[in-house]
Amino acid sequence: MIFIDCSSGISGDMLVAAMLDLGNYEKEIDKIVEVIEEVTEKKCTVEIKEVKRGRIKGRSISFSCKNDFESLQASKLEEYLNKCLEIMKLQEKYSSLAAEILTILIKAEEKVHSKNKEELHLHELSSTDTLFDILSFSALAQKISLLQNKIMSTPVNLGSGKAKISHGEFTIPLPLAQEIVTSYKIPITLMSSGELATPTGLAILSSLSPEFKYEIEEPIKILKAGKGAGMLNIKETPNILRIIITEDMNKYSSDRITLLETNLDDITGEIIGYIINKLMEEGALDVQVIPAITKKNRPSYILSVICRDRDKEKFLSLIFSETGTLGVRMSEERMRVVAKREIKEIKVELEGKNFNVSVKISRDNSGNIISLKAEYDDCTRISNKLNIPLKSVERKINVIAHQIFF
Repeated sequence: MIFIDCSSGISGDMLVAAMLDLGNYEKEIDKIVEVIEEVTEKKCTVEIKEVKRGRIKGRSISFSCKNDFESLQASKLEEYLNKCLEIMKLQEKYSSLAAEILTILIKAEEKVHSKNKEELHLHELSSTDTLFDILSFSALAQKISLLQNKIMSTPVNLGSGKAKISHGEFTIPLPLAQEIVTSYKIPITLMSSGELATPTGLAILSSLSPEFKYEIEEPIKILKAGKGAGMLNIKETPNILRIIITEDMNKYSSDRITLLETNLDDITGEIIGYIINKLMEEGALDVQVIPAITKKNRPSYILSVICRDRDKEKFLSLIFSETGTLGVRMSEERMRVVAKREIKEIKVELEGKNFNVSVKISRDNSGNIISLKAEYDDCTRISNKLNIPLKSVERKINVIAHQIFF
């Protein structure tokens, strides 16, 4: 599990600095600077150093470009990001994470200014610093396997008082920050003086769909903690954000999921089959179709989709567009308890011939094997090749797998 402590605020540079504090990733940052320089044709510099906020030591990072943009069309910033991602070649889910962060920022700007992306000119977000924060966070998130972990966060301290932006002086929360925390239901506090949460930091947090709480009920072991320092020195509390990597000491892992359901009474079996495949290809955790009888004794199906909380909007759109349904029931933030799963490839000999077979193994958090099972596709391939019953193939492979792993 990864826990983000933003009780003293959050920003893109604080998140990046905290991840730098977790490991030696300075070379990754240098590569990102080179990519931004290539795409934007600007000379950029980055400074990473150890600082103190109050009496607490942490890392800080500052990025700047010579003759930086004062105003930039939102679609142009999106173009720059996509070009950078093409060069960086991150794993698909981390490239998607970067794109989602920028989308959150642009959608918030559109709502605040009542303009679409093509008309929208960014001011505070127009600098290459926004690009740097998004790319650096996504690249370092890949380094620490962030998305493979359950993510939790404290409520965000936005600060208090007034702050100046390009449109004048506003009371905190500022309009863009307010739009993001409202849209993504981020719990907040307004406890310390000054602007402590930036739109980029809030957009990054929103993209992770964390579970928000101050207390962690389940027993954990802290493995590592990174501290990222903000630019302000505030009196009330050290301006430090922490990213804490922990190990769950429970026997099984858990995560938060969303359950989406809809009734379908005017759809063919062929379309249902297509929808199941489409949803699974897009990353649904599970899809079920249950036969049902509805009003007027009409035969129908209940389509049930389990997905990660952060993916619920994507799957809502897919269900509406692919099925034509008029409504979807949504149960958010359900707890799912799961065994750890892995796939190992083994070599087996059947009927005098050698085959490579994938075996799915589930374990508890102590590493004890709960179950193992040969992959269905491999078993059917061997069954057809040898012309022997599928059940016989599965039984023989599972016996061999037990001998190897137990």
